[in-house]
Amino acid sequence: MKKNILAVLLVITVSTFAAFAATDGTLNVATQVSGQNEIMVHSIALTKETWAAPANPISATIADNEVGSAKQVGYVNVKTNNRKGYALTVTADKLASDTFEIDYLVNMGSASFNTALASNTSNTITVANGVITGLTVTPYEVSVTVDQTQYDNSPSGLYEGNIYFNYVATV
Repeated sequence: MKKNILAVLLVITVSTFAAFAATDGTLNVATQVSGQNEIMVHSIALTKETWAAPANPISATIADNEVGSAKQVGYVNVKTNNRKGYALTVTADKLASDTFEIDYLVNMGSASFNTALASNTSNTITVANGVITGLTVTPYEVSVTVDQTQYDNSPSGLYEGNIYFNYVATV
């Protein structure tokens, strides 16, 4: 009889633990995706697969027969996963020798910068919030148009200028 009572108590005890044991569980998993915000000036349009720095710095020479018309001189490639977007701005110095300057127009995608103007309001490309939904690489063609009249009226010599690109991620 004692064995039966002991067996019944043992069954009740095991059943009690089983009745109060948890049947569901939760494990929270999280990750943080780092922001990627880069620009690269290159002679070619890049993709995610071909993203690599050029072997040599980019430079361009405008020949006599190319003055007055747009000449493609490279690409500004933007690599980003910033879902809030970005602004990409182009500015430039005049082409200058020791004593003379020549103006020119820089086109970068849909933006432009004219060195002859005191103020340039169309020199920024803005990508809006929500447009970027993952890692993207966007190439913007850059072309230069040298002012024909100023070129024709300038003394001989080397004229140089820089084009600047500024990328700002929207926060």
